[in-house]
Amino acid sequence: MKACLVTGGAGFIGSHMVRLLAELNAFSPIVVVDDLRLTGSWSLLGDTADSPAVHLIEKDITDHRAVADVFAEFAIEAVFHFAAESHVDRSLMPAAPFTGVNTHGTAILAEQARRVWPAGDKQRFVHVSTDEVYGPAPTGTFDERQPLAPKNPYAASKAGAEHYLHSLYHCHQFPVVVGRGCNTYGPGQHWEKLIPKALWHWQAGKAFPVYGSGQQQREWIHVGDHCRALLALWQQGQCGETYNIGTGLRLTNLQVLHSLYQEWCRQGLSLSWDAAVVHVDDRLGHDIRYALDCSKIRRSLQWQPSVSWPDGMAETVQSYL
Repeated sequence: MKACLVTGGAGFIGSHMVRLLAELNAFSPIVVVDDLRLTGSWSLLGDTADSPAVHLIEKDITDHRAVADVFAEFAIEAVFHFAAESHVDRSLMPAAPFTGVNTHGTAILAEQARRVWPAGDKQRFVHVSTDEVYGPAPTGTFDERQPLAPKNPYAASKAGAEHYLHSLYHCHQFPVVVGRGCNTYGPGQHWEKLIPKALWHWQAGKAFPVYGSGQQQREWIHVGDHCRALLALWQQGQCGETYNIGTGLRLTNLQVLHSLYQEWCRQGLSLSWDAAVVHVDDRLGHDIRYALDCSKIRRSLQWQPSVSWPDGMAETVQSYL
């Protein structure tokens, strides 16, 4: 059976992907690499971590030797590349860790795969990117032909990784498929992100700090739907192509928080709404709106999201309780 490598597999989306691959018995072994430095934890894998088909390796993808050793030990035929520094707020501080992991680390990983993968075979390198590489969409939606115009260091580092991977495709026919996902939520997300951070504040009886007016709009997808889309990219995606991964569900930050607050109340919260949020100065360079046109993945890969916002929100809140 084919072996696959999941980088960042002890993180939020990566751990869900590992569990999905294990359930489907799609690969053996599943090699999970994570440096566990910030948001990763083997505990997010649950019982899957104990599966004989899953190999856990605590390594950094910016380490040339460590990456080479993984490809030498296992006959990797698929890569799901999640490993990244992903929190915009931290990228506004010294951004070197973001370019180090997101851009340079991606280059190291891809070059090693290119060295060992025979030309013409059916390997796939599925790169997990973000809708933030487009920059803000004041009106309308962006499809995959939109030029990249990132407006924060995190998004710029992800755009740099994409450009590098596409250059490998054009020069060497490197079998990369890129998925640009929208904001992802669900059980197991690190507390620095909007939804778990709000729940953490409310559980402590504190008001959650909302940047500016709270009218910044994002598109949202449940982590299970995001992982199933990435699986479709591995199964059917065309090499050298990029696919937007979204739902069309676009909510302001205040709408997300109010929806989250209502679900929290249904499950036992006693904090008033007036005490639940407080407005603070806006973040530097805060993009006002992201919006994706996802007709390409729906048309060509027949992928559709399946988890509704109410169901996903209820599951998420319950998981943190």
